[in-house]
Amino acid sequence: MHTEKWQARSVLWLATLSLAGIVGCPPPREGILPPVSDDAPAHVVIERVNQNARSMDFLMRAGGVSASGKLVGASGKRESFDAVGTLYYRRPRNLYMELSHVLAGKIEVGSNDREFWYWERLDEPRYYTGHHAAMAQAWETEVPLRPDHLLDMLGLRELPAEAGGPGGPTFAVGEEHYFLNFFDRGPDGNVFQSKTVAIGRRPPFLVSRVTYYNPSGKPWMRAELKDYRPIEDTAVLAPRRIEIRSLEDQSWINLEFSNVRPSDNPRVEQERILRSPLERGEKVGEIIRLDRPS
Repeated sequence: MHTEKWQARSVLWLATLSLAGIVGCPPPREGILPPVSDDAPAHVVIERVNQNARSMDFLMRAGGVSASGKLVGASGKRESFDAVGTLYYRRPRNLYMELSHVLAGKIEVGSNDREFWYWERLDEPRYYTGHHAAMAQAWETEVPLRPDHLLDMLGLRELPAEAGGPGGPTFAVGEEHYFLNFFDRGPDGNVFQSKTVAIGRRPPFLVSRVTYYNPSGKPWMRAELKDYRPIEDTAVLAPRRIEIRSLEDQSWINLEFSNVRPSDNPRVEQERILRSPLERGEKVGEIIRLDRPS
């Protein structure tokens, strides 16, 4: 979501406080939470997230997806948008989301084990695609919102089992969150912090924020995961609201899911996920490859 990526062409883009039980202890004032008491080691923090993710052994359907926000174009003009659609997801990489607007057209975002795509089905169709194994870095691509970032923002991906090891994330404890800091190599070969995953120190102890950084060390995009609730008829918790913010301009997107449940629709995966639009023979318009050169 660099400034140039938030263009108008992407307009579709898209505890309860308890009373003290001891006589003489007054209830906390409204809006004030009790101090955090959870102080778990890294492996426990990670396992809580991973156990919730592993329990989602089915195809998830999020219906009534609502995408709204404001995008800042290169000229500085802000444009509002509203779109609706549906999202399907099966761990680890099977993803399909379609958003539509009555006037502007549609956006399709997808991913399977081999590749990902972002298809703008607008007046001038554009089709961004690449293979996971050869994916260019985020700052090297022009796609407004990459599917791999969206997978992070759903909060249902497994985290590395251990922190602090060679090449793995580091672990830190903050006032309200635990932090896993991930690192990568920039174009100059130097290592930099590329992503931070914040995990709440309050129930449900799941991913509550993801922040992305560029090679200069500056954060450029952040997503807040809110309102975790069980997926219908399961014990798996998933966020119902995702707030995405550009940290380079005033662009923002909110995604809301009105209902989330397991899906028994095999055709979606067979026809819309396991086969990309190119493999389905769709006329996708201009094709933009996002693979890193060999």
